Amino acid sequence: MAYIPRCTWTVECQKDADELEIRVVAKKALELTKSDQYHLQINSKGNKACPSLVRSIFLLKDSNYKIVNGVALVQYHINSGEEKVDFQVPLHGNSRKSSKAPFYPTARPVRNRIRLHSAALATH
Repeated sequence: MAYIPRCTWTVECQKDADELEIRVVAKKALELTKSDQYHLQINSKGNKACPSLVRSIFLLKDSNYKIVNGVALVQYHINSGEEKVDFQVPLHGNSRKSSKAPFYPTARPVRNRIRLHSAALATH
């Protein structure tokens, strides 16, 4: 089963009693003409270590291009029909070959604070 890396659908949301019904208007971005219409953006990407494992991020956007309620749905799925995948994540370029621990880079703001603090200590 193939996946589409990025697409936008036009959907319509209707509330009937206590249930919310979502209907696909078109599998492409159309102009939103009603207040209950939205664009559903789908961003999918296969995993480098295991291409059959796919991460999809779903965003619902209103007519002002704002994400509805600031919420995204993240889904991981297997597109090869298997129920389980086993894979080894290879070491990345910043890790040492002998180390099994992952490499976590220091954030730029933290590095800047360390530099400023070191410079302040050097002047005293």
